[in-house]
Amino acid sequence: MNKVIGLVLALCLLLSGTALYLARQNQLQTAYVDLARVYGEFKYKKQLEQQLARGDRQAQFLLDSIEVQLNGAAQLVREKSPSADQRQFQRLQRDYTLTRQDLMESQRARAQEYDERIWTQLNQYLQDFAHRGGYDYLIGARGDGTIVGGKPHYDLTDEMIDYVNQRYDGKTD
Repeated sequence: MNKVIGLVLALCLLLSGTALYLARQNQLQTAYVDLARVYGEFKYKKQLEQQLARGDRQAQFLLDSIEVQLNGAAQLVREKSPSADQRQFQRLQRDYTLTRQDLMESQRARAQEYDERIWTQLNQYLQDFAHRGGYDYLIGARGDGTIVGGKPHYDLTDEMIDYVNQRYDGKTD
């Protein structure tokens, strides 16, 4: 009888141990990152921002040169008032307005394109990071209430910033 009880206890311990092991194996690996911080610190984003700023400066230079011509033509019209000068002034005024609209739309489109390129690259890096880290869920917190908080040890934001910038620099696969 003691052998049977011992055997039953051993079998119960074995089954309990197996159940605990399987339960631990099925625990999900979860973490979160602050996407606003990752996006803000992403080197690729900073590089494209610099390119966009250069384009803004070039566009402003072009507009300033047209505006100088426009002001000169306006001065001639005020002083002399001949019809030829008025036509030139109106042409310059129209050119200035159209050029300004075109440049603003172009810069807006480029900013949107850059943003899409940044998020495409960043999302790939986030997926790679989650896969390499064995995470079942890597949740992005954007500061919009999706995740309002969490234990600090689940926050991988700093690690993610380092990873995406190393990937962008070609220092890791």
